[in-house]
Amino acid sequence: MDFVISEFINLIKGCSNGLALEKEVWRRGIELQSQAFARALEIYDAEMARQYAGKQEVLRIGQRTALCMFGTVTFSRRLVRREGGKPFYPLDNILGLSPYQRAVWRYTSSRWRLE
Repeated sequence: MDFVISEFINLIKGCSNGLALEKEVWRRGIELQSQAFARALEIYDAEMARQYAGKQEVLRIGQRTALCMFGTVTFSRRLVRREGGKPFYPLDNILGLSPYQRAVWRYTSSRWRLE
């Protein structure tokens, strides 16, 4: 939290008026949120890898970009293969992402939906 507060203090010092400050706070807030969400996805992917260690082989770690309501999120995830199975990205399955799909999550009818 101290990091975010120091970021806002730097924005306050660097902006010439209230409107410019508000725009920068909005832009930086979205950027920080996207980075935090990407990091959360990577941590969850690592937790899944530890949980299934020995049951599946990690073939590589690749990057993926998804378009979300709050911005573009680029994250790393593991491509794995279970014994005798087809390679897949567990994190993509959990998020409901198809191969090569750039996703947009939207809030409709009191729930999140992948479009």
